[in-house]
Amino acid sequence: YKGETHEMRDWWGQRDHSWGIRDHRRCPMWMWLAIQHPDGMFSVWHWEYANGARVYTDGCWAPADGSEPVPVIDFRHDLQWTDGDGTPVDYGRDGENVQGMVGPVEITLEGGKTVAVDAEGRFHSRYGPMGGGQLEMVVRTGDGRRGTAAYEITGAHHHRYFPIARAENLPPG
Repeated sequence: YKGETHEMRDWWGQRDHSWGIRDHRRCPMWMWLAIQHPDGMFSVWHWEYANGARVYTDGCWAPADGSEPVPVIDFRHDLQWTDGDGTPVDYGRDGENVQGMVGPVEITLEGGKTVAVDAEGRFHSRYGPMGGGQLEMVVRTGDGRRGTAAYEITGAHHHRYFPIARAENLPPG
């Protein structure tokens, strides 16, 4: 990241568990996060309309000890696209100046526990004209745990992440 080479140890792995073929032209914005820590992983799938209104949020905390997963009941995000120097940059229409992402998310679990996660990383797979892509992230929770993550952010129009629409007739109407 930022022109530096880092050796990766204890990469627990993640992969995209998509639910079928996506029609990017019909989805204003969705976000998928796979956050890996030694003691477990967070998975979050979140979809919003262009104005930021929530459509759907799902996910869980899956403990590494095999105990029962804990459902995600709320999710907040305040991420920023960044350029090659790590400076926040606007996505524009096609993200030509975007190299990565930085910022916090907040995950609330069933039972009320809220976990703050700060992340920083860069693209490993751009989606080109479909917008966004997948990013490799280094994460730290509010309680000091460190880990790695895959963040996917894509869509056709969103007030924050994709300010210039790349499709017409997006939901809700």
